[in-house]
Amino acid sequence: MKVTVKKSANFSRERKTKKNLSLRFGLLSSGCHHVIDKSMEDLWKAAESHSPGGYQVVFDANGVDTLQESYDHLAPGGRLVVYGMCLIHGRPFHFLRS
Repeated sequence: MKVTVKKSANFSRERKTKKNLSLRFGLLSSGCHHVIDKSMEDLWKAAESHSPGGYQVVFDANGVDTLQESYDHLAPGGRLVVYGMCLIHGRPFHFLRS
């Protein structure tokens, strides 16, 4: 089962909803079984409803804010893949900060 999680940019509510529906349709027509838009619904409640027994793999690019929940939603023997995050001495490192 493929589940895609999408985070939307900041648009007006009406424009954002139209864009979200268009992206959702595109992802579903590309073979995703479910699309979770975390700007429109609770990520973990939706994830649990689609796979109550957990996931074989979770790809987490959000970092520290979601690592524990990502880990908690793995099926037995599942894998957590973390990418796009840099920790230095246990704290997030921001490349763009001056």
